[in-house]
Amino acid sequence: MSHVSDRDVPTAGCTTCRPNAATPFASVLAPLLAAIVAMTPFAAHAAQPDTDIGTVMAGPGRQDARAFSPERGPADAFLQDSPVSLDAGCLQSSYPDQVEKITTDAEGTWVVLRTGQRILYASPGVQTVTAVDDHDVDVRTSMRQIYPLDPDRPDTPVGFEPGRLRSYALLRALYGGDPAQVRRGLTSVDFFGSSVSMARPAARALERVRGRLFPVVAKDVSLLEWLHPAGGQIWRKIAGESRLSPHSFGIAVDLAPDRSAYWRWAKVSPHPQQRSYPEVIVSAFEEEGFIWGGKWHEFDTMHFEYRPELICKARHLQGVGTTPEESPEAGGEGPRTKLSTSF
Repeated sequence: MSHVSDRDVPTAGCTTCRPNAATPFASVLAPLLAAIVAMTPFAAHAAQPDTDIGTVMAGPGRQDARAFSPERGPADAFLQDSPVSLDAGCLQSSYPDQVEKITTDAEGTWVVLRTGQRILYASPGVQTVTAVDDHDVDVRTSMRQIYPLDPDRPDTPVGFEPGRLRSYALLRALYGGDPAQVRRGLTSVDFFGSSVSMARPAARALERVRGRLFPVVAKDVSLLEWLHPAGGQIWRKIAGESRLSPHSFGIAVDLAPDRSAYWRWAKVSPHPQQRSYPEVIVSAFEEEGFIWGGKWHEFDTMHFEYRPELICKARHLQGVGTTPEESPEAGGEGPRTKLSTSF
């Protein structure tokens, strides 16, 4: 039986996603981003430390991303007003066939797609939105809260929800603005015996996740109990809200809903599963650009969402030095790099 999260109300067709190629992370991005910073008009801004929470770059003598002051809430400790060049580099490497550059004019800073379409990155002189009840935001705000990579599973205070603030303008531009447009970009993937329909970039990412998990599952078949995907892409709204679920765009997959915990129906919060959920599964998804809903205050442990730009940024800031490659099982091409320095 297809199981849909309580927060999602079906209205028409979605399930899992990511961009057009394996995302080149940390070791590849670091020198490229450094070059971009030096070449862009934002270099002066990039050289300034974050005045709210300090410099949040990994390494000796740097502040940890979780450091916070009593005046700010625990969730605010994960906010990072990053150099534009860092967000730009992660957007371009995550969506190389779609994102061309970042540009600024009197009306704001824009993500410019190869089609010529512009998506608002940030308005001039306007601080990023931090209110937890405003989930449709500009691109800068959608990337501002830092996602903690496994094995790091920090506390999830009120307001801690990296990835739940989304730029719906960007999602529509990448994957389609209506059910018909999204359907044209879908493909089916076999995931441990179940067929899942997703946006093509996410489908390739899910294939690579399967490739990572296959040898692990061969040694521990009990993990299969956690790997049953629930349905495919479906265009629907989040329960009680007017905004669309990320499942609508084919960038999310729910796994084993009958075994998972969701904040609306759980009797305890935080939930023990936020700590105990198999690390090998979460890590495999994160390596291929997915975030996990178990790391949100309003937790959703069945939910994996393809947001490679957030994983890219987290890897850079947290000093993770590995570069994921496409699984041989998925017929991978290996990582590519297509970072424009034309801002």
